[in-house]
Amino acid sequence: MSEVRNQFHQVAAAGFTRETGLWTLVSNTVTGAQNVEHEWSCQDPFSFGGLDSGTSTVTVENFLMGSADDSLKQKLRDALLSNPASKE
Repeated sequence: MSEVRNQFHQVAAAGFTRETGLWTLVSNTVTGAQNVEHEWSCQDPFSFGGLDSGTSTVTVENFLMGSADDSLKQKLRDALLSNPASKE
């Protein structure tokens, strides 16, 4: 599978929980499918639960209709407009 990955937002060690996050637009150049991948980690500040981390993937449509912050949705829209894979 050929894909183009375009990271459009990053949060690095922010807040009390030291939360990090990467949001990436993933475009399949064969099928034309476009998804948003979110990779995150956060540390329990009291060390009760340790590190929580993971990756989730949703369609662009579900991301834009979901509960993400409006500024993050706009960053995705900007990435879609500048994404070469979406113009082929």
